[in-house]
Amino acid sequence: MPGYGDSTSRRVKSDYALEALVEGMRALLSGNSRPAAIWVAHDWGAGVASSLAAHHPDMIQALVLMAIPYRSAELGLEHLVSLVDRSVYPEDECPFGNWDYMAYYEESFEKCMAEQWDPNVETLCKLLYAPTPPGTTSADASKPVYTANVRKNGGLFAGGPAPPPEALPTPLLAGDVFDTFVQAMKKTEF
Repeated sequence: MPGYGDSTSRRVKSDYALEALVEGMRALLSGNSRPAAIWVAHDWGAGVASSLAAHHPDMIQALVLMAIPYRSAELGLEHLVSLVDRSVYPEDECPFGNWDYMAYYEESFEKCMAEQWDPNVETLCKLLYAPTPPGTTSADASKPVYTANVRKNGGLFAGGPAPPPEALPTPLLAGDVFDTFVQAMKKTEF
């Protein structure tokens, strides 16, 4: 994805529109002289890969989507909210369910990036690649996740400062891989 690793990062927001990213994936495939590929995608990448699959199924040999349901970016937040398990996320308490953080980003994107994400790259990378906390059981899957209250809490860090990276557990990514990822993200920012 543009802006990750050693790829270029642009300041023109429309370069990150779903349509532009899908065209970039098509160009990547064409540039490698391949008619189709196995696509593995996570988070925002899953939204883009599912849009590629929906509109260009001939380019898909297989598709693996992690964390984000099929066509969710394309169909929008309202569609995601329609998939929320209301037995876990009652509408009166969690109107956006586990997707509350997406509503927060849509409402406060510039503030979120400037105050929470970009100044705390290492902390956020550690949070995003944190291991499952000790003692977590399958019963925890039926409890609301912290992303369900981001708006109510005033942001990812509950309106306060981000924890220092050294206070967080060792990430799942190996040391050198994680360090390289963090340095690349510091260069391009989120």
